[in-house]
Amino acid sequence: MQRRRGARRAGVSAGVSALLLLVSCTRVGRDEAARPADARAAPPPVTVRLSPAELATLRESALARHAEAQRLRHGGDPGDMKEADAAYVEAAELYARWLAAAPASAPERGETRFFRAEALFWSGGYAASVADYRAVFTGGPEKRRAEACYSTVEALSLAAVLDVEAGKLVDPGMPVLASSGAVVSTPALPLPAQWAELVSAADACLALPADERGAGMALRAALVVLRHRQWAEAERRLELVLSHFCKATVTGAAAESLLLAAAGRGGTAAAIATRQRLATDSCVAR
Repeated sequence: MQRRRGARRAGVSAGVSALLLLVSCTRVGRDEAARPADARAAPPPVTVRLSPAELATLRESALARHAEAQRLRHGGDPGDMKEADAAYVEAAELYARWLAAAPASAPERGETRFFRAEALFWSGGYAASVADYRAVFTGGPEKRRAEACYSTVEALSLAAVLDVEAGKLVDPGMPVLASSGAVVSTPALPLPAQWAELVSAADACLALPADERGAGMALRAALVVLRHRQWAEAERRLELVLSHFCKATVTGAAAESLLLAAAGRGGTAAAIATRQRLATDSCVAR
């Protein structure tokens, strides 16, 4: 059930989408506005005793409905996409019923939690999908761990976009360059819990082998910190992107952001010194 990923929503604000959705984001998009994430809460589990045969049938039904949702979504027809949305919701409910009834030792449990997270995500339940993604990353099938970690960050990112648009969360915006070439330095802003959760989720992915998606997640976390004017911490994180993900596609963007962080911390002189150093840094993509 894996496929290329990208931002699900097309109508996000430019500033927030640049931070959260365009940095190594690979979920396939769709031009339909998502309903608020809190309208997609995970269904409460209902414990029911089922025979092994009934459990198998229930899981097969969930997988079939999920596959149908995938087929409809990839068709591109607006009517099909609405049907796909409903099919994802139904698949998530069926997965929840299976998880509530299956033995704790069932070998399919980890995989099923991953599929439920996927169904919740693709029906717009970004916040609701996070718990399942995290469970898979920490204790699920090894082949799903990386995808679960990156998906956690993407789900939190999209939930944040919706909350910013709804006025429930503040996005401070990127620092601004003054006419002198220095950043207009302002005091550090506290990192609200929702942004801090996104940063923490991205940090967890650093435990995975370094690759392009991991580089994008690390840069995403650094940019959240930079937008909150925490200059020194932003510099540290951006330096980590350059060193840990040497020559990754996003290192050019990381280098430019590092100049902003340096200017915010130490003014024009710090930015110039950082630019001179980066000019000879073999890890900066050119």
